[in-house]
Amino acid sequence: MHEVFKKIKKHRVIAVLEIDSLENVNPVCETLLSSGVSVIELALRTEVAQKATEQIIKNFPQIIVGLGTVLNEDQVKFAIDSGVSFAVAPGCNPKIIDLAKKNNLLFSPGICSPTDIEISLDYGCNVLKFFPAENSGGIKYLNSINNPYKHCLLYTSPSPRDATLSRMPSSA
Repeated sequence: MHEVFKKIKKHRVIAVLEIDSLENVNPVCETLLSSGVSVIELALRTEVAQKATEQIIKNFPQIIVGLGTVLNEDQVKFAIDSGVSFAVAPGCNPKIIDLAKKNNLLFSPGICSPTDIEISLDYGCNVLKFFPAENSGGIKYLNSINNPYKHCLLYTSPSPRDATLSRMPSSA
């Protein structure tokens, strides 16, 4: 497992952020750091997400920055060019995984079935995001499919009702 993913596994918490205003970047990052959270997945779902990524990397080098909602080749290229530590997709698109791999970008595809896990493993990905977690059976389902794949790190994002920022199966 890559050093970045080892650090993420050690922290066991990933703050999944959607930033809609650059004014929020510094206060959010300061709050996270003061709370002991130093790993973020910044979703590429807003008009300012790319600028926010650049701002975080510049101003908060102690934060491990990953990009989420990476859906297309342009977003993979931005991830590479911006210098983020990793990228995450909500799905398991071989074309996107391949581009990330060819450019040495640590990539975590979204999975929701054993088939998705095995496709991801075929591309050399061993840190996988269970998405959409709640609609696909939640932690209980993830734990049930985790047994054959204990050599992988499977993690999930919270539902809105969940008090944690991100959780992993009990065997992770």
